[in-house]
Amino acid sequence: MKAVFLCGNKNLEMGGVKSLRLKNLCWLVFLSIILNWNIFVNCTALPNPPSKLSASEITPASLKLSWRPGNADDIAYVIQYKAKQDTGPFREIQGINNTEYKIEKMQAYQLYEFRVIAVTKTSRSLPSHTMEIVTGELAPGSAPRNVQARPHSTQTIVIDWQEPEIPNGIIQGYKVFYTTNPDLPIVLWSSQDITGDTKMTTISGLTPDRTYTICVLAYSSMGQGPLSIPVQVMTRQGVPLQPRNLQAKAISPNEIEITWSAPEDVAKIISYTLYYNDSEKHTIGHHTIYPPTTRYKLSELIPDTVYNIQLAARSAQGEGARTILVQEKTPEFTPTAPPQSVSGRPLSHNSILVEWSPPPANQQNGNIAGYKVLYVINEDGKTEVEADVMRVGVVTRAQLENLETWADYKIWVVAFTAAGDSPMSPPIIVKTHESVPNDPKRVTVQEVNSTTIYVEWRPPKAKDRNGILRGYYVYYAIVDENGDPIRGQEKFVDTNDGNKNEMVITGLQPATRYQVSVAAYTRKGDGVRSKPKLVSTKGAVPSEPRNLVADLVQQEPLVAQVSWQTPDEPNGKIESYKLYWGLKGEIYTQVILKAHQQSFFTPPIDQGETYEFRVLAKNEVDFGERAVVELVTPDGVPQGAPQNFSAVGLSETAVRLAWDLPAKKLRNGLITMYQVNFYRLVDSINVEELNITATQTQKDIDNLLTNTDYVFQIKAYTEKGAGPWSPRLQYRTFGK
Repeated sequence: MKAVFLCGNKNLEMGGVKSLRLKNLCWLVFLSIILNWNIFVNCTALPNPPSKLSASEITPASLKLSWRPGNADDIAYVIQYKAKQDTGPFREIQGINNTEYKIEKMQAYQLYEFRVIAVTKTSRSLPSHTMEIVTGELAPGSAPRNVQARPHSTQTIVIDWQEPEIPNGIIQGYKVFYTTNPDLPIVLWSSQDITGDTKMTTISGLTPDRTYTICVLAYSSMGQGPLSIPVQVMTRQGVPLQPRNLQAKAISPNEIEITWSAPEDVAKIISYTLYYNDSEKHTIGHHTIYPPTTRYKLSELIPDTVYNIQLAARSAQGEGARTILVQEKTPEFTPTAPPQSVSGRPLSHNSILVEWSPPPANQQNGNIAGYKVLYVINEDGKTEVEADVMRVGVVTRAQLENLETWADYKIWVVAFTAAGDSPMSPPIIVKTHESVPNDPKRVTVQEVNSTTIYVEWRPPKAKDRNGILRGYYVYYAIVDENGDPIRGQEKFVDTNDGNKNEMVITGLQPATRYQVSVAAYTRKGDGVRSKPKLVSTKGAVPSEPRNLVADLVQQEPLVAQVSWQTPDEPNGKIESYKLYWGLKGEIYTQVILKAHQQSFFTPPIDQGETYEFRVLAKNEVDFGERAVVELVTPDGVPQGAPQNFSAVGLSETAVRLAWDLPAKKLRNGLITMYQVNFYRLVDSINVEELNITATQTQKDIDNLLTNTDYVFQIKAYTEKGAGPWSPRLQYRTFGK
């Protein structure tokens, strides 16, 4: 067994195989006992510490430390130092490669201890001898402490204090400043010098019953230190001294906690008066507080507001000097009012500009950090919970993008401070602009005859209309043998009605293949076309029959004859004719006639009406184009009276008569006038007549007798004369 232990590195070599790092010699003893090893230890001496430690370039905050090396193989040095009064460990500066080093950031006029350690490749040396050095002086670093002033008489005050906490050297004296106008610059205050170590003075010759403000500073050979916190005292006998250590701390956006220490003459105090005002409204408030309380909570304050606070003690002889003013700011709170004058307008089919004004200044409760714009499509009862949110900075407008086309959006705006959000503004509704629509659906095309096709479709889905549909364009073009439209052949027709979903296209070429598509349009233009449909017109069909005429051939009853001639272009053999006829605008009767039949007699028809007759010829392909003629029958006298004749009392002496036109089949023409007759039931001789224009279907009759039975009748006129009277309508007026 071979073992070598170096005291500096504590390496244990065992049999040339294993190496252990030991922390202290106790492990060697332990191993030798347990393992029954013979351990041989070679110890090397620690390096020598540096020598001849010295200091130079001493200032209040730094000095240069120098030394001589302790060993030829020193590779670095460590400086250890601390203030002598410190009970903690030394601070270290490591990795120093020279034999001098400048130490900075030291305290003025402070006794420090320094020592240096050498570092070699094997270990660190013991510290060098300790050297004590006092840093240079500065002017006092703090003001005299615990300055107190009390009246000795109505013209004399006594002031005492304690030495500054940071004297930075030897205090050579103090300077006491005093004034009755603390707003003046300090150089205009009265002053008194006190040399030496004295920490008390008496100032005489003052004005009775005045409040004096007093500050004290210390000075050394290096200059003057800062002024103490001002204290105040009154030159009045019997009033309390100024309360001490007044402090204010905001504990919520609406509360400030005030604390203080009672003055030395607390026994004579009967109350305290707390004065405060806010910096925004400049209003003054005060509260009376009774000893022994030295704490008070101001409440119901305004958030984000600076408050000025003072305290004075009162005795039976009056109020003493107030404390120096203390300021405290309440923290921010959430705004208590929403943004104002919120408005919005669409910029495009998918964007909206929203604008607003900030909440009222007195309800912002802090600095507005930004705004949130909430927006959601106004459908299905959606609320702000489902809204998207856009955050913006301290601006008063926001542009919402990527919205849906032609959609109503409900929009709110919220202001926020660091404390949280304001209430939401009342919602506004803004609709985005229209855009072009998507394609119509379920387009179908079918041939009608050789020159006509019928196109039908359904509108785009509601969400794809992108606005109000103003109409549809139906595009059609002849296609070649490959099904491609022939260039320059496309035409279109316009429905001019967004509610129309069909179109008949005429004037086409027979036996021709067409491509048809449909596009809806809004104010923004026509939209996507439907997928093209192909359709072929039939072969040539007959042109319209020639010389179609309709004449009355019998008066009682009225009978009409319709006649025509063979079409100019039969395009083959005429097989039959089809006749549609009836009152114009109503359901027509259809009659199929043989090829040789070129006339038709109607059954009895009505007077004063317009009849329409349509005739189409048919060849082996289909029915062709139609010929149309109208026949207006002459008026006759009405055969029926006005219908639903009624009377409703308006008052004791007035009645309203109302009626409808005679039955359509009984009018026999255009009604031109009505005649109303009425009389008292007991006096049918004295009949009154009223002529009423055809545009009226009611008439008010007044100046009737109360509690009287009347009889009313009405009849209608055409230009041919009067029709029959209506049944008698009996009505009794009412009385008081």
